[in-house]
Amino acid sequence: MRYLLIFFISLINAQSLEKLLEDNYSFQADITIEQNNLIQSSAKITFTRGNYIISEIMPINQTIAIINESIFIQDDDFKQVISRKNHRKLIFNVLSDYSKFTLARCDELCYCSNQYDDYANLCIKFSDSRISKISFTDVNQIENLISFNNFIKGDFNISYNPPKTYNFIADD
Repeated sequence: MRYLLIFFISLINAQSLEKLLEDNYSFQADITIEQNNLIQSSAKITFTRGNYIISEIMPINQTIAIINESIFIQDDDFKQVISRKNHRKLIFNVLSDYSKFTLARCDELCYCSNQYDDYANLCIKFSDSRISKISFTDVNQIENLISFNNFIKGDFNISYNPPKTYNFIADD
């Protein structure tokens, strides 16, 4: 009986996270990335159904696009685009996979996983039903925090076309 109760509580929590992620399945936001409490980068993200584009990345001049199974890294300084198959789970993949998360205690609404692929202590935090932060420890034991600001839900189209004047490098 006890195990059945635990199962139903877990099922309720998973459905709640599933609903939150479905409600946040298409959005734009400004993001700030911190490592060990120091700001490392800022950018804009457009995310729709597991595909996303991260642009205006500072301090480096790059755009990163994940479209289906491919990753495109556009380097504006070197005027090149590198394309390859994406065989690794990147941090924003967590926004499409709620199965390994449980409701956790924190100052906001949080769902956490002790281990998710290469990430430990991974938490997705929500404020007003919007994604507000993703925190995790990476394989190098560095604490990371991605903060979302100016969060806009919408129906955004994700597509990527490399600049025609850039050198295109396919690394399959």
